[in-house]
Amino acid sequence: AGGGAGSAPHGAGAVAGRNRLAHLRRGVRQGRGDVAEKSANTILSRGRNMKRELLSISQILENHPMKDAKPAYKAQYISLLRYYAKYYSEDDLWTESLLKLYQVQLFADIQPYEIATEDVQKLTRKISAAHFKFWGFYSYWCSFAIDLFFINAFDDRKKAVKIKDDLCSMLRPAKAQLLQTVFDALYDNVADETLKKQNIDSQMACWIRNRNFLQRPVCKVLITANMSAGKSTLLNAIVGKKVNKTKNEACTAKVHYIVSKAFEDGFIYEWDHNLELNADEKILMDDNEENASDRITVGSYFRTPLPASDAPLWLIDTPGVNSSRDAEHKEIAGAALKNIQADMLIYLLNATQLGTVDDARHLSFIRENYKGKIIFVVNKLDEFRTDEDSVPEALKSVKVMLEDIGFQEPLVMPISARCGYLAKRKLYEDDLDRYEEMEFEFLCKSLNQTEYQFDTYYTGTVQTEDSALADSDAYQLLLHSGILSLENILYKIGEEK
Repeated sequence: AGGGAGSAPHGAGAVAGRNRLAHLRRGVRQGRGDVAEKSANTILSRGRNMKRELLSISQILENHPMKDAKPAYKAQYISLLRYYAKYYSEDDLWTESLLKLYQVQLFADIQPYEIATEDVQKLTRKISAAHFKFWGFYSYWCSFAIDLFFINAFDDRKKAVKIKDDLCSMLRPAKAQLLQTVFDALYDNVADETLKKQNIDSQMACWIRNRNFLQRPVCKVLITANMSAGKSTLLNAIVGKKVNKTKNEACTAKVHYIVSKAFEDGFIYEWDHNLELNADEKILMDDNEENASDRITVGSYFRTPLPASDAPLWLIDTPGVNSSRDAEHKEIAGAALKNIQADMLIYLLNATQLGTVDDARHLSFIRENYKGKIIFVVNKLDEFRTDEDSVPEALKSVKVMLEDIGFQEPLVMPISARCGYLAKRKLYEDDLDRYEEMEFEFLCKSLNQTEYQFDTYYTGTVQTEDSALADSDAYQLLLHSGILSLENILYKIGEEK
C-alpha cells in the first residue's frame, strides 16, 4: 500500500499533484507556513483571529484508536500531524493548543521528531498503509484524516478542501478515494458503508455532534449584579462546575464569556491570552496578567439533568458595578450592557440586601440603556429566617420597586445559587468536603419547607428523564433551588431561535 519518497502521484491529476507536493515542500523548507515570508507581526497578532465559537467544540479523544497503537507508529502519527499543522496553521492558537492536548492525552510517552521535507510523501503513505492485527489487516488512515481535519480545519471547509487535495496528490488511488470518503462524511454528511470498517465510530459520532451543535443559533445571556449578589456562584451552578471565583470581592475588570460545549469530554477550556484546553482550577481562578483585552472565555459542558438541549448557551458575566476599588469595573460592565447583543439579561439581586442605593442606581442605568428581555432573579432567599422573613413578601417588594423605577410587568424569580451549586456537585458525584456535606444536609432540610421550594414560584414544571435520579436528595435540592427552572427558561429561548 506504500510507495517510495518522491514517487509521482497516480491518476489523471498526477501533474497537478506533483505541483501541489512541490509547493507543500517549498512552503516548509525555509520556515513554517506559506511560501511567502511572514512578518514579525504574525507572532504579535497570535490568537487575534481565533473564534470564540471554537470553545464550544468538544474533544474527540475518547476511545481514540491511537491509544492502542504501538509506540513507533504513534511517533510517526503525531510527528506527521505536527508537520502538517506547521504548514497549514502556522501560529494558529487553536491548532497549537490542540496539538499540545493530543500530545499529553494520546502521546504522553512519545517524543515527536522533525520530518525532512523529502520524506513527507513517504511517511504519509506509510501512515495510510494497512497494519496487521490479530483479527486481520487494519489501517489508522481514516483516524489520522479526521484528526488532521479536526486540528486544522473543523470549521473551515475551504481550508479542508486544500488539505484533502494536497494529500490526495501524494497517495495511491485507493487511499486517496478513502480520504475523499472521509471528507464527504465530515463536511457534507455523506454516509458510506466503507467507513464502518475503519474503527472510527467514536470520532465520527463526536464530529457530528460538534458540527450539529455549532450549526444551532447561540443563546446569549448577559448577567449583571452588584457585588455580593452571588453572581459567580450562579454561573457555577448553571455550569455545574467551578469555573468562576466565588470570593466575596470584586474580580478583575473583565467580561467573562462562559460558553457551553457540545457534550461532556472531561475538559474545561480557558482563553485568557493563552489558550488552555485542559484548564485546572488554578488556571481558571488566576487571571493572566498578559491578557491586555477586557475578555476572558471559558468553554465547558454544562451539566444538567434536564433533557438534553442542542442549543448552545453563552453566559456573559459582566464585572460588579459597585466596586469601590476600581471604577473600571463599572465602565466595562456599562459598555457590555450597552453594546453586546443578547437574548436575555439576568439581573441578580441579593435578597439579604434589597433596596440599596447601589441597586437603585444600576437598575436605573439598565432601564435607560438595555432594551431586551430581562429576568430579575432574587438570590440568597435560603438565608431568610422563617420566623422573621417572608419569601412571597420579598418577591412582591422587589416587583414594586422595579415598577417604581419604570419596568413594566417585571418578571421576578427566586433562586438559591449556593443550593443549586452544591446539589449539582453532589448529583454528579464530585467530592464534597466535610463542611460542604454538612451544609448540603442542612440545606436539604431547609428547602424542603413549602415556602422555600423556589421552583413552585415559576410557571410550568421541570422534570428529568431519569426517574431514579428524581428521587435523590441532590436532585430535590437542585429542583427546589430554582436553578433548574431558570435553566429551563434559558434553554427554551435557545431552542426557539
